[in-house]
Amino acid sequence: METDDGRKIDRKGLEAIRIRAVQRVEAGESPETVIKALGFTRTVIYQWIAKYREAECVNENETPLLVI
Repeated sequence: METDDGRKIDRKGLEAIRIRAVQRVEAGESPETVIKALGFTRTVIYQWIAKYREAECVNENETPLLVI
């Protein structure tokens, strides 16, 4: 059985997924639920959230980018 992973997604697509996932968590959804639905490992959602919050502090007037 073949599985998909993030390595097959282009940079812009992956960044959009990261932002959408973090926004779902910020809206109150469980990080574990969000990341499980996307098919990524549990630890990456916390990395994305940390990067998002870090970038959010720097760019108050812009949507933070999640380039990891």
